[in-house]
Amino acid sequence: MKLKIGFIVSLIFTALIIWSIENQYSFWQIFIAFISFIVPTIFLSALKNNVAFFFLLTFTILFVYLSYKYGFTDVWVGLALAFTLGFPIHYYKVRHTKVD
Repeated sequence: MKLKIGFIVSLIFTALIIWSIENQYSFWQIFIAFISFIVPTIFLSALKNNVAFFFLLTFTILFVYLSYKYGFTDVWVGLALAFTLGFPIHYYKVRHTKVD
């Protein structure tokens, strides 16, 4: 099952990158959005604390508002890439890890 999920995620991830290259999207906007949201997406299980969830939600709302206000439309591809890669990593690697 993990092999199939990895294959599907790699297809979606590669298709998004190829699509953004063909549409001449800004590499830096995609990169900044990907880097900003990959770590919070991977470690969703650590958000049981209200303060951490508050800061993540505040950062996300400000990020969306500023990208909309300044016309950074290419960040959505970076967000999609972060969620496409982050959720499977969270589900198959981080969620099952036990820390003593």
